[in-house]
Amino acid sequence: MIGVHCEEHERETVREFFELFKTPWEFIRPDRSYSTVICTTGEMPQTDTRLIVVYGSEPRPDDTKLGFSTERVDTDCPGVTIGGDLLPVYRGIAACSGGTALVHCHESRKPAAAGYTGPGFSMIRVGYSLFDEVRFLLTSGQPLRNALIPALEMHIDLLRGWILDAGIPLVEIPPVPDGYGMIASLSHDVDFVRLRHHAFDKSMAGFVYRASVGSLLRALRKDMSWAKARENWGALFRTPLTLLGVYPDPWLQFDRYMELERETSSTFFLIPFNKRRAHPIYPESAVRRTSRYDIDDVLEFLPRLHAQGFEVGVHGLEAWSSRENARREYERLSRHTLENRIGIRMHYLMFDSGTPRALESAGYSYDSTFGYNETPGYRAGTGQAFRFPGTERLIEIPLLIMDTALFSSRRMNLSDEAAWKHCDRILCDMNRFGGVLTVNWHMRSLAPERLWGPFYRRLLSEIHARNAWFGTMADVAAWFRKRREARFSEVRFEPDLTMVGLDTTEDGLPSLSLVLRRRKFPGGPDEVTRRPAVPLTVFPVADTPDTVPGALAHSIAVQ
Repeated sequence: MIGVHCEEHERETVREFFELFKTPWEFIRPDRSYSTVICTTGEMPQTDTRLIVVYGSEPRPDDTKLGFSTERVDTDCPGVTIGGDLLPVYRGIAACSGGTALVHCHESRKPAAAGYTGPGFSMIRVGYSLFDEVRFLLTSGQPLRNALIPALEMHIDLLRGWILDAGIPLVEIPPVPDGYGMIASLSHDVDFVRLRHHAFDKSMAGFVYRASVGSLLRALRKDMSWAKARENWGALFRTPLTLLGVYPDPWLQFDRYMELERETSSTFFLIPFNKRRAHPIYPESAVRRTSRYDIDDVLEFLPRLHAQGFEVGVHGLEAWSSRENARREYERLSRHTLENRIGIRMHYLMFDSGTPRALESAGYSYDSTFGYNETPGYRAGTGQAFRFPGTERLIEIPLLIMDTALFSSRRMNLSDEAAWKHCDRILCDMNRFGGVLTVNWHMRSLAPERLWGPFYRRLLSEIHARNAWFGTMADVAAWFRKRREARFSEVRFEPDLTMVGLDTTEDGLPSLSLVLRRRKFPGGPDEVTRRPAVPLTVFPVADTPDTVPGALAHSIAVQ
């Protein structure tokens, strides 16, 4: 059991942190003993423990008494180095000397965490505030330069490693369903439905240029194959027939996505109102645009989408700005769908500090806006679904990969192979840390002039090969709710086994799993045993009690 001794204002963040690091914990109680204590206050807790980890970038009154000295590091320090990898730190770092250096400041190489081990007891002093870092990641989010770093997951992994190195086993509910290697959720922002909606407007002008001159220039630079260029020229040649309704509209791709994803399903985010401007939150960001379609224009497709297991959500225009706007857009979709778990993603990913509470009070089940327009990656430092501070029900499913960020000439403008390196890195992170790979492939991206379909098929094939559970956004939100609601009722260490009691529910979604981790020696490999999560799970571990202080058995309740 982990005991947490923190300031009152940190408690909300602590609770959310341990919904991501799903292991037994509680706020510290003076009548209990703990295998590990995390301390962020100015005073040490008086309790029996095997390991104490003290976080904070400010000097503590008892640092010297504990055998440490701390020195505030330049605020421009980018973070700490762990095994050669950068873990960004955004809220300040202090150098910590005394004992063995565990991690170092990225540039100065001064120790940013130090520790020592005595008979039956270990102490670690960390020169940054863990929960300040977590709150920053789940509110402001990471800058673009660190987009590909799963910082929050690295914080969890670092703490986990220190606990295991102290000889303390850990029981966890990982953020991946039992029997699967990862979670994937496919989605499509439907910004455009039909090319003929855009005769003589800026979208048509952009299409004509990119399909003609743009395709020629890209083919000459070898950024596009000549076969794709010819396909774009053919689509441009047929445009007059498309506008007259004689030739099938190339931007209408519902049927093609349903065929590509017939074994997986996905979520389509639909714009609720026609000819209403999406006002950007930042004046220097995207220009104001007016949608040329709304839900009425796609009603014919909704019954088939529902029948085949697909989902529709709101592609919000102004829902980010107030509860009233959020509710208006919610009701526009709810009148035309069978969904009882309506979710949303904002047009242009518009978002501010008041958006989560506005969406929650309007009745949305989940949001999937927290991501980057400019690049793939982890704005929140994690691929796990989470809750924003100040919300109680709304689940945020962070957006990790978006086609326009990879391929648009106004964004990264990558080749297929360069884009694949970014996607493969995120896929590897998913297999390592868990979470949900949220992909946004826009409605028109399979069609000319983009023709990003082959890359999407390659991405789908690779996700399948990694044994993913595919869920709609609503299903993924429901699975993470089930994981959040699971409670450890008892953990019992006995001479030849570990017993874990768990309060959870079965709901037709993939089951949770339980993992028991331990290390035989510091820095050694993790010994991992995985079991399906049932009310009573038994792990046969012959020597677990030798590594656990205190009584062999006790009941615990997760906060």
